[in-house]
Amino acid sequence: MNALIRLWLPDPSDLLSDNVVSVSRNFRDDVLAKTPRGQRYTQLYYKLSTEAVAIIMLNPMVVLRSHEVMERYLPVVQSMVKGERVIVDVERYRQRREHTVREIAMRAARQVKMTGDAITLDAMQPFERRAIHLALEGDPDVTSSSIGEEPERRVVVGPRKAAEG
Repeated sequence: MNALIRLWLPDPSDLLSDNVVSVSRNFRDDVLAKTPRGQRYTQLYYKLSTEAVAIIMLNPMVVLRSHEVMERYLPVVQSMVKGERVIVDVERYRQRREHTVREIAMRAARQVKMTGDAITLDAMQPFERRAIHLALEGDPDVTSSSIGEEPERRVVVGPRKAAEG
């Protein structure tokens, strides 16, 4: 019977190398512990870990899938533990969002040219604000600037004054 169980339920220690465990602990202690959200994730982990282990142990495919996920994302987690900047672009979200933001910039510029009034756009992430500024930098009729403090920092698109041109 034990041999049959071993076929279907691999020993997790066979799947998790010391490196994976070490990096995981460092991620918890050095990355997650530094933010309120990360601290909450850690609290939930400890609160629910018994149930999670039971589910994993009763579903061998979850053990295998968990190992695959850990191995796939290990380099990213290692970079985060080292304090390196990591950008995760799921299904080209960033590229699609930059395209959308450039369209917003062009619409805002058209409106500013028609009305002569400045427009304050919604709060945006830094990469989105940068896309706005880059999209409008060559336009001789409008100017863009950022105002406010994170996370409510916004872009203002306004008419370029004659002396600025």
